[in-house]
Amino acid sequence: MIHIEEILGFGSTQTKDSENVTRKYYVRDAPTGKNDSEVGPDVAKAKFEAFAKQLSIPDGMELGEVALDEEKNANNLYFGTITFKKPDGAKIKKKIAADLEELYGEKLVE
Repeated sequence: MIHIEEILGFGSTQTKDSENVTRKYYVRDAPTGKNDSEVGPDVAKAKFEAFAKQLSIPDGMELGEVALDEEKNANNLYFGTITFKKPDGAKIKKKIAADLEELYGEKLVE
């Protein structure tokens, strides 16, 4: 069984090209007593990634990096971070241009 608890607060970084919001979590991978293979960094990371996909994503952002610090753990307690990022505007333009070219057979001209 895994317990995930958000640490109070979050971090936000903004540069001219990107904006990120990072939430920090404690992740405890507690053994159920049935099978010792149910614990460990790989299991905790997989469960944490599944948890991240279920979160509501802030408007105008997308799910970015989901990380679990495996080196700084004690008794199956890990420090995890989930980052949300704004999509890159240039990447969005290229995707739209590619979609339009595929749909209409013409390249998008700015």
